[in-house]
Amino acid sequence: MEKIKNGFTLIELLAVIVVLAVISVIAIPIIIGTIEKAEKGAFKDSVLNAYNTIEYKLYKMETSVIPEGGIEVNDLNIKENFIDGKFIRNKDNKIVAYYIRTSKYCAYGEINKLLIEKNCDDLDKTSPVVDPSKLAVVTTSKSITTYILDGLAEDPESGIQKYIVNLYKEEEKLETKELTDIGQITFENLTNATLYEIEIIAVNSGKKESEKIKKEATTAFINVPTYNITPTEVSQSKTVTITYPSGYTNEYSVDSGVTWNTYIEPITFTTNGTVISRVNDGINYVTGSSQLILGIDTTSPTSSTFTFNRTSSSITITASGIDDESGISMYQFSKDDGTTWSDAQSNNTYTFSGLTATTYNVKTRVYNNTYGVEGIKNNYLDSSTSNISLVISTVGIGNGAYYNISDYNSVSLSAYAYNGYGHWWENVYKYGDGNYYVFSASATATLCLYNSTSGARTCIVSITASNNSQNTTHVFTSANRTAYDKFYASWSSYTYCCGMQGNIQEVNSYPSAGSSASAIKFQ
Repeated sequence: MEKIKNGFTLIELLAVIVVLAVISVIAIPIIIGTIEKAEKGAFKDSVLNAYNTIEYKLYKMETSVIPEGGIEVNDLNIKENFIDGKFIRNKDNKIVAYYIRTSKYCAYGEINKLLIEKNCDDLDKTSPVVDPSKLAVVTTSKSITTYILDGLAEDPESGIQKYIVNLYKEEEKLETKELTDIGQITFENLTNATLYEIEIIAVNSGKKESEKIKKEATTAFINVPTYNITPTEVSQSKTVTITYPSGYTNEYSVDSGVTWNTYIEPITFTTNGTVISRVNDGINYVTGSSQLILGIDTTSPTSSTFTFNRTSSSITITASGIDDESGISMYQFSKDDGTTWSDAQSNNTYTFSGLTATTYNVKTRVYNNTYGVEGIKNNYLDSSTSNISLVISTVGIGNGAYYNISDYNSVSLSAYAYNGYGHWWENVYKYGDGNYYVFSASATATLCLYNSTSGARTCIVSITASNNSQNTTHVFTSANRTAYDKFYASWSSYTYCCGMQGNIQEVNSYPSAGSSASAIKFQ
């Protein structure tokens, strides 16, 4: 007896499942597509229904023209589940459904060319249109501000979603910022006087990007500060005025940039120095050149001395001085120990003339180069006083008579061929040249020095006449004046005394040719 089979084998079941799966793969998309098509058609019919009520709406609004802002679909009072959207007129004066949507679909376009998608963004098939003239850029030394003006980008289909603004330097992208509406974007902390490039991209709601707008912009140049120093001549102080560009923080340094001070008013220097100026905008620093401040002298000269020559009625003084800071510029002279002074002069030589036979207390004053600047002090130095006498000593004139070195600047020795007649020997004679002479019949005249305290003596200059006249001059040195206080003349032959010592006689000519004679002239 055979067994009766019940049910399907495993293979048969698997075959059935495969067949059903294939049918599902084929049928389900068709079914879904059919449903979606029906839904989309229904949505389109709803939009058309709304469109057909526009004329009635305009009638109710007592107008025949759609307003500039359009007519909202929900203002048409139709029983549809619209979320939002509106009808507008395009530039061709045709009515356009402008992104009318429900929870599932969105419509855009003219009624006979209506586009429907699930997402409104998918309806915009074109990129925004840009107008570079609507872009403005303003720079400072440290920033660039980009102004996106109304009309820079337009997209009538989906509108502008955002603006992407990129900053480049030498083709390197430095920073990116975004703006969702017209307005401004500022890039900060930039380098002054530097070329940058701004790049603008407009993006519509359909994620389509516009053509790139590029614009070069250079950050502002910060001018270097300048200096004005007064006075220009040597002075005991200098005022430095610094001119800075406006709109920045102004600073200066007087210690080579170690410390910086805020510039408020002109700077006063009382010693020679250096100033450096700079400006900053919080990011960039621009430093001016280093400016030397020279010609400031606040101390007196360090030396004031003089030498002199004299005649019987005049004293000629030559002054000198030392001032290491600014040098000596002016001189004054006094013959009464500084009670009165000559006018200041740039020449260092001055002659007191028309004097009488007495003693004068001579001193000089030297000024440094700050002379003539109002209000200055410590700009001069006086020499010590020298007592200069125009009186010839009448004590022991002749061979061995002593004279004070301090009374004379120099002594001239002369040897003459002379016949021995017509003059008193060893007396003082005033000749027509204004000088005083002591004559002797000796052919040789010698100048000797004497220390009246220690008794020390030395003879330093000697001159002898032969067949013609001989002359020499000795200027007393500081060494002479330090070691000795007297000088005297010594002659090699006899001396006439004749009781005439001390007399001063005036003659108008020198000895004539003949026997030898000698003389000493006092200056």
